[in-house]
Amino acid sequence: MILRGSSAGPNYDRANVEHALGRLAKAGLPGRVIVDGSHGNSGKDHLRQPGVAQDIATRLAAGERGVVGLMLESFLVAGRQELALGKASELTYGQSVTDACMSWDVTVDVLRELAAAVPSGANWSRQPTSNAGAAGRGECRSRRTARDGRPW
Repeated sequence: MILRGSSAGPNYDRANVEHALGRLAKAGLPGRVIVDGSHGNSGKDHLRQPGVAQDIATRLAAGERGVVGLMLESFLVAGRQELALGKASELTYGQSVTDACMSWDVTVDVLRELAAAVPSGANWSRQPTSNAGAAGRGECRSRRTARDGRPW
């Protein structure tokens, strides 16, 4: 399940994650949630994405395991630009023409903070901890390995 937030506000806080985990458990699905740090969870403001990531990192460091992924908007140059017909030469190389993005330098800092939040050698294959009852069914992949099991 991906928590994107909405025009009503963000939904990546612990209470909303636990609610989502409870709904997944009730449906018999594994307790895994991905947070979209952009869109409604940052008010579509790319400058607020690092704050979303920092909150998730703090919770991961404290042992929260229901969040298994974080989506962020990132590109080489921060922000976004309009794509106008016949004006391609005026575009800034490395800047989005769709959603506003964090810069590469900010992205590197955010990723380092997230990596530091996960204990070295942590075994995340156990059930995630949650107050959502049976929401921890299933397994969570280590945040330090790719889908095929290779280290990042």
